[in-house]
Amino acid sequence: MEYFNLDDPRADFHQNVQNTSNWFKNVEISLVIVKEKDRNLLIDGKAVFIYKDDENKKEVTYDYGNVILARRILEIDEFISLFPSEPNNILDIKDLKSLFLGTDFNSSVYHMPSITEYLGIIHDWPIRVYYYGNDTNTSFDTKREFLVKPNCPSFPNLNDARNAFLEIEHEFHDNHVSGLKIILPDYRARIKTVEISERNISVEIESREIKREQLILKLNARRDKEYFSPEDIKIDTNKILIKIPFEAKTTYLFLVDNNNEDILDYIEYGNYMTERHRGITIKTPSELIEGLIIKGENKNIEFKRQMSNEFLESIVAFSNTDGGRVILGIDNRKNIVGIYDDFDVLEKKIRNTIHGMIQPQIEVNIEQVEVQQSTLVIVTVPEGKNKPYLLDGKAYIRNNESDVSMGRSELDTIYSSKQSSDRDTFRIGDRGL
Repeated sequence: MEYFNLDDPRADFHQNVQNTSNWFKNVEISLVIVKEKDRNLLIDGKAVFIYKDDENKKEVTYDYGNVILARRILEIDEFISLFPSEPNNILDIKDLKSLFLGTDFNSSVYHMPSITEYLGIIHDWPIRVYYYGNDTNTSFDTKREFLVKPNCPSFPNLNDARNAFLEIEHEFHDNHVSGLKIILPDYRARIKTVEISERNISVEIESREIKREQLILKLNARRDKEYFSPEDIKIDTNKILIKIPFEAKTTYLFLVDNNNEDILDYIEYGNYMTERHRGITIKTPSELIEGLIIKGENKNIEFKRQMSNEFLESIVAFSNTDGGRVILGIDNRKNIVGIYDDFDVLEKKIRNTIHGMIQPQIEVNIEQVEVQQSTLVIVTVPEGKNKPYLLDGKAYIRNNESDVSMGRSELDTIYSSKQSSDRDTFRIGDRGL
């Protein structure tokens, strides 16, 4: 994610729309409106520029009395006219009149890679996101009642209605007006999927508004002090296989326009952005798993018969140490007993349990692998970037093949290291680097 502090985000928005207007056919606006006594608050909304060959959703209005969910389709010029040169915090969007947003364009503009979740927003293509009316000074009464009306979808509360209708996952922040998120996609080209399997990386590229021959792929892989960055990789086919000399801890992929050197899209695996990117798949070969089982548990490998509290301790321990894999479906004698639960249900249960029990949140890769005609579930845990991680208030680290509760001195070392890192970051910022 690239972050901009712009003196005039309105001008930047208008310029970018003008430069790319031939890609789009119209703008799809989804709105969540709360009706109060003397005003209609546009508490949250999403405006997406739709690609010329893509289908629109239908215009709808769901009126629950004091809450309205509405979707409207506007021509591009019609949408641009909503934002004159002078600041304006009241919008009329077709028949939806006098919608109050609070403030003008926010100075924060985000440039996000494809299929990456941030602040509840996700899109298949790289996007630039502008905020209009993001106002922490304007709040609304909490709406906790059911939203149930004939001919309307039913929701237990306003937050669920907002998330479902806007297709986002983000909690309300102190009932403040979030305003309108304007999403301007970059339809030149994107990294569609990345599959990582030991030392092999398979990358699928999709191009729309740029010729494939004009693209190159740049790679940087790292493991401890080892680095690998090959020469420019030409995009001869839509799917590219890259071999690297070691199993990388962090991998960066950049899709570049070779003519003007623009970075069109990028993927980061192994750092804090890993958990936000939905296009990365980790594939562990069954032969590798068989070899790991023969060798037994160690600092980076743990066997578990099934999900349990000890399983969660291992997740925390790996995050607080160097990362590792938990293999479900193996007993403590290294016998393969298998996992017979429905994988989709089990994956969701594992993620929900990790998110609910461990703080700060940890994102893991979960896959199923067939070994000796039995199904195993592999949970790959990256080394955490926000240590220490806690389970029920306790921190664990990996010591050989065991999970050990952290002592006071180890925790003090982590906190001291974090404070030092924060001071260094502050100094770098002061120097303007």
